[in-house]
Amino acid sequence: MIRESVMAHLSTTETSTVDGLLESCGLERTPESASALELLCFYTPELRLEGRRWKLARQSKASAILTAIDNYAISTGKKIFRASAALAHLPVEEQPTDDELENALRASHGQYQLLPNVMIKKSN
Repeated sequence: MIRESVMAHLSTTETSTVDGLLESCGLERTPESASALELLCFYTPELRLEGRRWKLARQSKASAILTAIDNYAISTGKKIFRASAALAHLPVEEQPTDDELENALRASHGQYQLLPNVMIKKSN
C-alpha cells in the first residue's frame, strides 16, 4: 500500500524528498518512519536516488534527450554544438522529433538553447 502511494506520487511529481513522500503517504514525520520509507525506496528497483530526491527510474523521452546532451557537453567541453552530434548515441527509435527536442530544451529551463544553423560557424 505504501509502495503504491510512493509510485503514484512520483508519477505525478517527477522527484520528491523523503519528507514529501511521507506527507503524500499520510505517514508521520518521525525518524523511524523516514528510515523505513527510505529503506523501502532503496529496495524498490523502479526508484532511484538523485542527490536527496527520489524519482522513478524509467526516464521520460525528454529526460533521455537532456541526459544525452548533458553527457555530450561534459565529455567534449563544448558550449555550442550540433544537437545531432549530442544525440548520436541514442538508439534510432529514441531519436527525437523537432518538437520533442524543442520541448526537452524548454524543460532545461534555459540551460540549453536551440540556435538556428546559420548562427553556428564552422571552425576551419
